[in-house]
Amino acid sequence: MLRHIPNIITLMRIILIPVYIFFFSQGNYTYAGIFFSIAAFTDFLDGFIARKLNLTSQLGKILDPLADKIAIISILIILIVLKIIPVILASIILLRELFILIGSIFAYHLGVKNAIEPSKIGKLSIFILYIAIVAWILNMNLIGIGLIYIVIPLNIFSGIKYVVLTWQKVDYKI
Repeated sequence: MLRHIPNIITLMRIILIPVYIFFFSQGNYTYAGIFFSIAAFTDFLDGFIARKLNLTSQLGKILDPLADKIAIISILIILIVLKIIPVILASIILLRELFILIGSIFAYHLGVKNAIEPSKIGKLSIFILYIAIVAWILNMNLIGIGLIYIVIPLNIFSGIKYVVLTWQKVDYKI
């Protein structure tokens, strides 16, 4: 049972997505922020437990990044729809996330089983993005926008790094 804890935590993050989306859509930003923060925390908790207790699994290597992409894409879309975050800034991050998701699926079908391994820069950019989103939810827009301007270059750099490393893995397989 212990070996499944990181994957259970990841599944909790996926289950929380429609919960915070529902509260956002109802205009209840307090509950939306609480559930979003819990989901964001699980993103770091599952990986920490998996690494520290050596509980990594093949399912976790696929499920965790997939949960991350679904969470980030869904939160950015709802924040754009509700006009909480500037469209252009969110679109840059959204395009990168969609590009990596589609690229990962493509690489997986070409036989690359662990193409979605996140880099430290990617993890840092997601962490800062979560803080920026919480800042926006709390009407701390200046902090949110400042953090987004940090996230965007990190996101672009980590996206380029991801493409290069994945291409090398795909090229090796072909």
